Amino acid sequence: MNPGKFRDRITFNQFVKNADGYGGYTFTAGGTVETVWGYIIPENGELINNNGKRSKQKVKKLIIRKKDWDLISNTVSVDNNDINFSIYGESGDYRINDAFESTVDEYVTITGTMQL
Repeated sequence: MNPGKFRDRITFNQFVKNADGYGGYTFTAGGTVETVWGYIIPENGELINNNGKRSKQKVKKLIIRKKDWDLISNTVSVDNNDINFSIYGESGDYRINDAFESTVDEYVTITGTMQL
């Protein structure tokens, strides 16, 4: 991986679980966990039928340094899916689907999905 490609600013946010007043919970974006530089690769999304309504998903793959990922995963529980990321200059948040750690190159490849 060429370090010169790491020119996209990525902000990782934590989800916060709030009571909705009716016995359930809502999840809202909480505070910023970390802002890092990374390389973003756009991927093709899917069309999904949900309750008779069609919606499109936007998928992005990003590559960040393993050192930054360790800092994020030590701060927030990534296994419970309570973290999302946003890309500087774009509107909307991406939910993390998969994270692959490469020990040889010291990079982490993360796949995220945004519902449109």
